Amino acid sequence: QPRSSTNFLIEDAGAMAARYGMRRVQAEKVARGDMDLAQTALVELFQLMIGNNDYSTLSSLPGNPCCHNGRLIGDGESGYIPVPYDFDSSGLVNASYANPPEHLPIRRVTQRYFTGWCKQPRHYRAAIERFNARRAQALALFAESALLDKRYRKRTLAFIESFYELINDERQVQKKIIDRCRGEVIAYTQG
Repeated sequence: QPRSSTNFLIEDAGAMAARYGMRRVQAEKVARGDMDLAQTALVELFQLMIGNNDYSTLSSLPGNPCCHNGRLIGDGESGYIPVPYDFDSSGLVNASYANPPEHLPIRRVTQRYFTGWCKQPRHYRAAIERFNARRAQALALFAESALLDKRYRKRTLAFIESFYELINDERQVQKKIIDRCRGEVIAYTQG
């Protein structure tokens, strides 16, 4: 009897970079000033949207390429772009085994906590504009998926909607993103 299952594929980082006319960057750590700050803000807000704190945009464990649960790509002329993957510890997935990092003041992965690096607020605001411009498409990914059961779909849509409520409340953006970022704001003009 035929069997079916749902699977996913992860594209090779080098092949993905080549599709964009870039190359994969092999480094254990990078400086914030080497990053494309606009793209990094977008990735960090994406991680906030899905409730993921199991990542880094700047480093990885010793001996591993940057970055933890992500890869870097670049064209050699502008800042590096972080490309995230591995979302099983996110609140969006809410896997039974997932726990937030011990150093964060949250108890469940479904509690969002921003851990992005500080950059000029204009980068966050531009990323928020991009999220808002694609809100309908983001919600449709879950609302229209035949692979998700009704209960999971409803919970997921509510989780994504709560992100949009956060990013569209200027006081919450200031308090939970801009004021919570890690490190000092860097004055780089690239990205």
